[in-house]
Amino acid sequence: MNRIRLLAAGMLAAGLLAIAVGGSFFMAGRIAGRPVKGAEEYLQDAQFYMDNGEYYKAIVCCEAVLKEEPDSREALDGLAGAYYRQSDSTGEWEARSRIAELAPEDLDNQVRMVELMIQQGRLDEAKQRTEELMEANDSADLNALYREMNIEAPAFSLASGSYDDYQLLQLTNTYDNAVVRYTIDGSEPGPNSPAYSDGIVLSYPTITLRAKAIGYLGYESPEVQLDFSITKPAEAVPIRNSSTLQRIASSVFGRSWNDVVYNYEFAQIRELYLLGEYRIDEEELEAVFYESGYSQYSSMYSEWGDFDLSFAPYMPFLKTLAVGYQKQLDLAPLASLRCIENLSLLNNNIVDISPLAGLTSLKRLALGWNHIQDVSPLAGLQSLESLGLWNNDIYDVSSLSGLGGLTYFDISHNGVSDVSCAASMPNLSELWINDNQITDLSPIDSCSRLVVLMQGNNPIADYGTVQERSAQLYKTDLE
Repeated sequence: MNRIRLLAAGMLAAGLLAIAVGGSFFMAGRIAGRPVKGAEEYLQDAQFYMDNGEYYKAIVCCEAVLKEEPDSREALDGLAGAYYRQSDSTGEWEARSRIAELAPEDLDNQVRMVELMIQQGRLDEAKQRTEELMEANDSADLNALYREMNIEAPAFSLASGSYDDYQLLQLTNTYDNAVVRYTIDGSEPGPNSPAYSDGIVLSYPTITLRAKAIGYLGYESPEVQLDFSITKPAEAVPIRNSSTLQRIASSVFGRSWNDVVYNYEFAQIRELYLLGEYRIDEEELEAVFYESGYSQYSSMYSEWGDFDLSFAPYMPFLKTLAVGYQKQLDLAPLASLRCIENLSLLNNNIVDISPLAGLTSLKRLALGWNHIQDVSPLAGLQSLESLGLWNNDIYDVSSLSGLGGLTYFDISHNGVSDVSCAASMPNLSELWINDNQITDLSPIDSCSRLVVLMQGNNPIADYGTVQERSAQLYKTDLE
């Protein structure tokens, strides 16, 4: 009985082995008979995967072609493109190096290899390779790339030397492909050094300025060094005598009322916000200048302030000043601000603006929510681009007809009846004249660049052509 069972088991095992062997021969025959995919099909698959963002699959297909056809240019181009889209500079470099061996005359590939060198930080090598290519090729792309590698050294408005008063040092050349970085303590400038914007105040007794331009590709200009001596006497600012000076010293310099703050320190301030009772920190920008106008948020100020403008003579290079929500403000000290460009004096109970007549550098001026009647002191401010006079007691704006550079003009909520002055403001893009006594809008027919017009709550009888042009207006209250 046991022999019979053993014999049966042996026969079963032999049968399974026969089936397995037969199956393997059958499958081998099927695989051997299956058509092998050709290079053209792999390339078509690679393009399909590229189009669908499956770059790793495209790479596999291109590599399959190159395994059989190492010199396939189409596969190498596809491989380089797939690595490029994966931001794999190493893989792309290897593919393009193989292309360069096969087709050294392919300038586009050579230029891309130079760009890869730059990405990999091989700046000197990339520059040398560009020079070699330029010897054999007259290419606009190469010339443009080479210009980006040769950054011009910064040029400044003042030479090294001794000066008896504070100075504003400015760049005399401009850059569209680099940022000028500088230090004033003699240390080497680098990517984290201050960036030049609109001037460097020279007020410290001794200054060693070092500067260089750093291009967006990483190339740097030659370094410039200037040495200055300012002989104007260093004097302590009497902050104890003024609560305004005390608060500025505390907010800007972190000093207490009994600390010493010098005139050369105050001269460094170029931007200042004095809003309400306590808002003097320039980081708290509740009042902000924009390209065409001004924005403020009155809900931030629960208490009226008592700031004065006694600080102005100590800040000869102040560029932006916002003073708002003060009980009483004497503007006389502002006459010393010869570099001021942006000035906001909102809600300060101002009546007389004659001290502003000499501020010819002003570009943006906001005087809303005051008690101004006479605007003629502004007639000579030819550099003005933005003027806000909303919510005052103004009835006559004819004296402003010479401000042809205005792009933003706001006289809303006044008693103005005639806007003929607008006819001489061809650059106006925003005009706010709502809530006045205006009857004739025809003077603004020549304002062809208007995109904002607010004119409601006026007894207008003649709209001129403005209704016909309403479709070009981005914002308006015209019906």
